[in-house]
Amino acid sequence: MSRFLMNPFFQYLLFNVTILLFYIMSLSDLYSPNAFFVVYFISILFFFFVLSLRYYKIHIGLLQKEKINQYISIDSGKIFNCIIYITFFIGALASIYQLYHFGATIFQENKVSRIEGSHYVDYLVNLLQISLCLSYIAIKSKLKKHNYIYFFIILVSFLLLSVKLNRGAFTFFLLVYIYISYVFSYKKNKQKKWFFKMACAVIIFGILFGAIGNMRLNYVLENIYHMSINDLYGMSNIYPSAFVWIYIYFTSPLENISRMIMEQSVWEYHWGLNLVYPFVAPLAKEIFSDRGSLYPPLAPIAGLNVSSYIQEALVDFGMIGPYIYMAVLCLVYMIAIFRLKNIYGFLCYISAINIGFWMIFTNSFAVGPNMINYLFFLMMSFISSAKSRRRKEGN
Repeated sequence: MSRFLMNPFFQYLLFNVTILLFYIMSLSDLYSPNAFFVVYFISILFFFFVLSLRYYKIHIGLLQKEKINQYISIDSGKIFNCIIYITFFIGALASIYQLYHFGATIFQENKVSRIEGSHYVDYLVNLLQISLCLSYIAIKSKLKKHNYIYFFIILVSFLLLSVKLNRGAFTFFLLVYIYISYVFSYKKNKQKKWFFKMACAVIIFGILFGAIGNMRLNYVLENIYHMSINDLYGMSNIYPSAFVWIYIYFTSPLENISRMIMEQSVWEYHWGLNLVYPFVAPLAKEIFSDRGSLYPPLAPIAGLNVSSYIQEALVDFGMIGPYIYMAVLCLVYMIAIFRLKNIYGFLCYISAINIGFWMIFTNSFAVGPNMINYLFFLMMSFISSAKSRRRKEGN
């Protein structure tokens, strides 16, 4: 289990192969797996495997006793707390601004169309992800004698992020919880207790995932489609709604991509602008009228508009696009691995894993909050390491 947790390459492959297998099972009448697409998708994963093969041995020693402490080492409690307070303050103000001017998805009758509000202000709202995660780490690390302020920040951050009904806002925290709690259990030789906690967390996550999905779709099912979620997605009624949500959520991107490849074509290549979109958004909007000429075929049929990173990779570079994106993902992983020197490097590593996790749903490189988290913790890991070196040299 230790080597699995510290090997993002293997995680990515296992995660995607599992989804592919479930997709091939075709538990939904919406699916008709195409042999060409299945082979194409496997070839992309194989390319990723070949690129990452030379790095597998690196992970063997990443959870050795002498190294484990550095993953949760906080060089300066004052700076750590300062980051918590600043990100919480900015994120809370931005969230209040969005709520005041645009409202909240959770209070709408129709919760399918999520209210985003101002695009760039929403980037600031997602700083609450950082305050949420760092507050949890501060409690685990006993940064202060009293944890009231951390509990308050966790509660408010959680509530403000929840009003959008965006499950993606909590995957980073879920990963932080998994990894940080594992490191502490590993140090204390309490892995069995950790496995029990994770089993409970997975069950709770599945229940909440289905509950939020039902909450968002309930109005549409009752007032527009006039059917159950099982009927909408063409699945047998023997499956509970939580399973239907999870199955469709994870596998529908493959059906969308399969149909895109077989039925659609790119009219204008973007030559990598989608790959770095958050950094060149104004330029990209000036050059191109939209993000791409492909569209998810299941969107008008069943409202399933997720098409994984492959959609934008095809728009960027055509059929070789996904291979280029996989090379970039390998680079993102490797940079994070080499920064495993302190808590910020560890959070950069977890951010990289979060980016890889979301690739099956969307182009994670173009998701602003994901890249902000990754680059912020990467920068902080360099700053913290530089300060540590100066202190050692001064001594």
